[in-house]
Amino acid sequence: VRWEKSFAAQPAVFAKGASFTCSADLSGVPVRTGESGSTHQDTASVEADGAISGLHTSDTDPYNAHRPPEPGISVDKKDKAGNAADTADAGPLLARGQTDLVFTVRNSGADPLKGVEVVDETTTDSGTVESMQCTFPGENAPTAGVYDAKAKKWTVKWAASFGQNPKTFAVGGSFGCTARLTGVAATVHTDKAITSATGALSGKGVKDENPYNAKPPSPKVSIVKKDAAGNDANTGPVNLLGKNLDSDGKGSTDLKFTVTNPGTEDLKQVVVTDATSGSGTVESMACTFPSENAPTKGVYDAASKKWTVKWDASWKDADPAAFAAGASFPCTAKLTGVTADQVHTDTSSVEGVGYGSGKNVNAEDPYKAKVPPRPSIDIEKADESGRDADTAGESAMLPNGSTRLSFTVRNTSGEAEKNVVVKDVVAKGGKVSNLSCTFPDG
Repeated sequence: VRWEKSFAAQPAVFAKGASFTCSADLSGVPVRTGESGSTHQDTASVEADGAISGLHTSDTDPYNAHRPPEPGISVDKKDKAGNAADTADAGPLLARGQTDLVFTVRNSGADPLKGVEVVDETTTDSGTVESMQCTFPGENAPTAGVYDAKAKKWTVKWAASFGQNPKTFAVGGSFGCTARLTGVAATVHTDKAITSATGALSGKGVKDENPYNAKPPSPKVSIVKKDAAGNDANTGPVNLLGKNLDSDGKGSTDLKFTVTNPGTEDLKQVVVTDATSGSGTVESMACTFPSENAPTKGVYDAASKKWTVKWDASWKDADPAAFAAGASFPCTAKLTGVTADQVHTDTSSVEGVGYGSGKNVNAEDPYKAKVPPRPSIDIEKADESGRDADTAGESAMLPNGSTRLSFTVRNTSGEAEKNVVVKDVVAKGGKVSNLSCTFPDG
């Protein structure tokens, strides 16, 4: 920048002891990748001649600068099935209301990081994050987090990255954290992972966060019972006929139960019962529970006429066996001794507890059966004098060798009858003719 007036024939002079200022804009300074040195240098210079002496003078002043690297950090959280579940709609339905969580923290910038901290905060009433820990760079053992129950917040601090001579989180590096999510029930769960740090060179703070969502399971259970012929018979009783009747006229049939988990949550503490009222007895009840090769025999209480089949493995305190969502298992029993005087009813029930929610669920299905009364019919015959003459000793004397016979036919059973035929067969002497009947339909 030339001071033109100082070059004139009658020049303006820069007075002894005076000063003036200049300014300029500097931009485009490259990022420094190392820990020292500059990536920009410019040198300012000034020169002048003495107004009296005519001697030349000059001076220079360099300026060095660098742009610090841009720090960056990211956190990515997924469940053990690989679900990112960043939104409530994308949240998986947890069949047991629980899952393992895996965090990956990366230095995504160009600046080593110090003051590294990872936080996980649950923002809903549903579910609890447990046992959070991180294995920081260069460390062999995980660092356990500190939990604030009131805030439902975990904090895992890399202590070595703080202080006067902090360890740094290298550019492009990563480390992992883990936690356990339990108790997701009733409503959607959300927990948010937050990681923060400071650029070791830039001094600039950075932060990133990543939510995880999970939907609550819905525990349900159902039971369907049918007889060997496929009759459900849970409203009106089915008639036990033919091969289902023994020589005493008592009814029997095999019973088949199907227990299903139609819900979205695994179940534990599973028990199946069957209680009888009315005539008949349920015998030999057994269930083949999931993943078991042999049936489990039930226990019978004769006083209450009730069978109980308990899946012991699903009642263990530690890691109980699970009745998986969508799965089913069979039970069997034998019904005997159903009589005509009483309708048989046996009601099967199943109970379970949501594996994660702890919610009790149950269902029942009755089966009803009866034995129809045996048909019976009676015929009474008498002559016109009212004599029935059932035996030879009561033989009626017919002076003319003839009489008019009257028959009365009665249905003496408890059910209507069909295919009705009346006959009269002569065993000896005489002839019966003109047999006719007036049937109920006229």
